[in-house]
Amino acid sequence: MQLQTRPPATGPSWRPARRALQVLAGSLRLHRKLQQPRTGPISSPEEVTYECLALLRRPDLPSLLPFFSPGSCDPSRRSVELRVGGQAVEEAGPLAGCSGFMDTAARRVLPGHLLRRCRVLSALALGDVVQQRVALTACTGEESVFTWRLRRRPDAPGALGDAGSQAAASSSSSSLSSSRGASPASSPFTSQSTSAASSTSASATASTTSTTTRTPTDAQVGTSASGTSPSGSGGSISEVDSDSEDRSEPYPISTAWIVESIARDDSMDEQELPQAGPLGDLLSSAGGGDGPMVGGGGPHPRWSPELVVKAQLAALRRGDVVGASSFNLWSRSTSGGWDLHLRSFRALLQQPPYTALLAARGAALGPAALASGRRQLQEVELLGAGEPCRLVYQLGMQANGCWVIEAIRAV
Repeated sequence: MQLQTRPPATGPSWRPARRALQVLAGSLRLHRKLQQPRTGPISSPEEVTYECLALLRRPDLPSLLPFFSPGSCDPSRRSVELRVGGQAVEEAGPLAGCSGFMDTAARRVLPGHLLRRCRVLSALALGDVVQQRVALTACTGEESVFTWRLRRRPDAPGALGDAGSQAAASSSSSSLSSSRGASPASSPFTSQSTSAASSTSASATASTTSTTTRTPTDAQVGTSASGTSPSGSGGSISEVDSDSEDRSEPYPISTAWIVESIARDDSMDEQELPQAGPLGDLLSSAGGGDGPMVGGGGPHPRWSPELVVKAQLAALRRGDVVGASSFNLWSRSTSGGWDLHLRSFRALLQQPPYTALLAARGAALGPAALASGRRQLQEVELLGAGEPCRLVYQLGMQANGCWVIEAIRAV
């Protein structure tokens, strides 16, 4: 008996998996070229945002100095003292020196963020000031929207009106999809504007006001295989890329725009609050379980610690103590399991000043600080609870990337 071998097949249908891998490899090469430092002047606010996102991902603070206000960032400063709840907290991290114009969420998400998932959602130009809403995804899977405020340098050539007068409100669903061969005037974001607006002309020349030289030697895009960010926070999403090109030559950067502030946009928090639920629906007593089952509400890697705090406060305002407790840290291995955890949380809510958590009609988030890459302290002011009440939430990131509430203390 002779075995007949199948002749090699040809055509587009042969080995679709290999073709998919080839396409993926091609997109990675394109993205790697996207990260090449700019050699010409940067005159568009969108290009400035893109360049800063690429540099903040590593982060490369010396190369970012031309994009920040003079004296606002000290690359050599690796720790800063912040006050949360009236107590001093020392925050150490790659962006600790940027606390003057970056909020805690920005300092948490930007190091190691997934550059290919960046989106510019909208832009608003008012004279020499441009405000952009940028959606970012952290290496741990956290998804947040940030407000970037950029200002044109006063000594930059040309005025905003002379450059074509950007739209007063232009909305775009843009992605990082340009190639290295694009002209300097083209934006790295492929925008689909919904308003009749003309894009900013790249009329600035190499004589723009701020110029620096950098020598990038490390990979432009890359985190560890486990998705660990430079700040030390873990996660399940990684964006690994290598680059073997020679980058020993310095690249000059010149820009006509500076970044004044980067802060998390909380305007849509009420509509995007996580669903309260102890990691899903509670097991019925007939099922013999001692706690929640996976699938439903509760912690998720997508939710930021700010959303987790707001979700618990909203559940308590509704009187849903069970749902609110789902955002707390608890362990199945503890004697008593979920029932003991729930009883302890109910007992806490009966003690002043924590009774204000049930009586408050609202809350406002105050100062925050990163005690470490996986722990955040968040001050909360309860509103409408009679006497003024301030609490400090301590949140920690679990091994699965979820932020949970570890402790609550009164100020």
